[in-house]
Amino acid sequence: MEHYVADWPAGFAPIHPADGQKVELNGFIGESTAKNICSIKKGFASPIGEPYRLLNSGQKLSGIHNRLAAESDLFKLIEGACYAYAQTKDPELLDLITENLDHILKHQDSDGFIRYPNRENLDKKYYHDLYIAGHYIEMSAAHHAATGDTRALSSACKWADALIKAMQDEADYFKDAGKKEHPELELALVRLFRATGEQKYLDFAEKIIDSYTLSNKISDLWIGSGRTHVVRTAYLLMGCAEFYLTTGNNRYLNYVQSLWEEICETRRYITGGFGYNEWFPLYPWFLPETGRIAETCGSIAMMMLGLRVHSINGYSDSRVYDVIENIFYNHFLGALNAEQDAIFYYNPIRVLPSVPEMLTLDNGKPVNSRTKLPAIHSCSCCFPNTWRFLAQLPDYIFSTDGSAAAVNMYTDSTATIDLKDGPAEIKVKTGYPFDETIEIEASRDIMLKLRIPGWCEGAYVESSNGVEQAASGSYKDVRTGGAKVRLVLPMIPRFVGASPLSAEGAGRVAAARGPLVYCYEVSNAEERAELYRIPLPQTPKLVPGTAHNLEVSAVKMNNGEGAYFTVCQKPAEECRITLTPFYQRGNHSSNEPGWITMFPAI
Repeated sequence: MEHYVADWPAGFAPIHPADGQKVELNGFIGESTAKNICSIKKGFASPIGEPYRLLNSGQKLSGIHNRLAAESDLFKLIEGACYAYAQTKDPELLDLITENLDHILKHQDSDGFIRYPNRENLDKKYYHDLYIAGHYIEMSAAHHAATGDTRALSSACKWADALIKAMQDEADYFKDAGKKEHPELELALVRLFRATGEQKYLDFAEKIIDSYTLSNKISDLWIGSGRTHVVRTAYLLMGCAEFYLTTGNNRYLNYVQSLWEEICETRRYITGGFGYNEWFPLYPWFLPETGRIAETCGSIAMMMLGLRVHSINGYSDSRVYDVIENIFYNHFLGALNAEQDAIFYYNPIRVLPSVPEMLTLDNGKPVNSRTKLPAIHSCSCCFPNTWRFLAQLPDYIFSTDGSAAAVNMYTDSTATIDLKDGPAEIKVKTGYPFDETIEIEASRDIMLKLRIPGWCEGAYVESSNGVEQAASGSYKDVRTGGAKVRLVLPMIPRFVGASPLSAEGAGRVAAARGPLVYCYEVSNAEERAELYRIPLPQTPKLVPGTAHNLEVSAVKMNNGEGAYFTVCQKPAEECRITLTPFYQRGNHSSNEPGWITMFPAI
């Protein structure tokens, strides 16, 4: 197995992700991918990994096994385990993969459908059959590439053939699928075409894409029952992107590029989260800070889409990885606890213990309480998506246009990049995202393309050509000349303000340093942290003796006795508060945490 997911041909896009099989990750990102292996194994021991094993041992399933996503969650878990196995060759992972696949295959009927107990095929009550089949097909493609075993792939072909026949027979299910289903199958069918070469799967993918209402504007979309549901939208756009990357047919390409631009510019939270009540709001700049916002799956789906957009747009648009980096270091890692065995479903950017939290999740806990394995949410999609995303992350770090090797994300790593004039080994050494210095060494003289993040000002490169400035928001070309290259990305602490067009965010600021967004953790219900204001101008300061905490000046307003008070008649308390990276919130206390990310500025 070479690529984990980016196995599309190189001919229809200017650049291509480097082979993930030839990338070894260490450093900050490597620590996260290593923890993911342990988390995947815990997943197999959770209710996500139990259903078919219990069924085949004669045991009854409980309520938690009958959730809507029970099958797809397991398929995503196995998919992630396959990517992880391809990277590590961990025999325990292979045993878990094989055991679970054996149990699943016993439930495939002669008509090709894999039946779950008490579920009908093409069940119009749920409209999830195409979604579930899609995840099985993606899992089968990953399994075949990682192990060489054809059983899952053959099984997936039978299921896909059954769906094709049902559409040809004009099954009622397909009449309303575009208004009610959950995209995923179209992406999976493109991958099945690449794995088998069977044109019928690509043709079927095109028909499924056409059943949805696509548009260049979010407000005009109708993608399944969620209409502008974040995950459904991103999955469908991934299918559109891969259709182009695989065929060169650009009939859907404008939708991908225009919607990516609109979403990232007008619907993205400062932490990289997306969605209110799991939808992209129909109108821009609607970014409430509390409640059912920023589902973890939504941001994972957007990073997956970003990988495709990066290949399509090429190195002229470095902003794609600005978005991926923003999501990864803040929202995504922030959804997980330090051990990566507990997760937030929603990710509000403001939670106050002093305010009774009316919103609770299905496990009876408030939104600011992570669910820890083996416990899962009744809609438990986020953990399986985390497992499969982290396991395929080696495909995201480097890319190439054949002539140069690009570094998109910075962490200790070693990679072999296949260039037109032969392979080259690249070694990266850095303390990023806390350290601003990155050292890169190539095994021979090659051209590097180094991503300069949009947040960075004053970046420069030291190489055999001397010292050169590097423009913010670009890829810097550097010839290695057989010598070590040193990239410096100054991480000056800064405040980031919300757009004046944002009704809730206008006049509010958040602290940031490098790719990290910061928050103030509220440790007890007695502290009225919502009264803090940030006087400007000032610059956040790095707390001495720490690698990443920031300190800022704040003014704490006195709370009036009523709902309103005359500001000039109330004195204010001046103080300094310490901010921590958003991704670390909730890891320091067993109590239900609170946090504030954006403060009113004065």
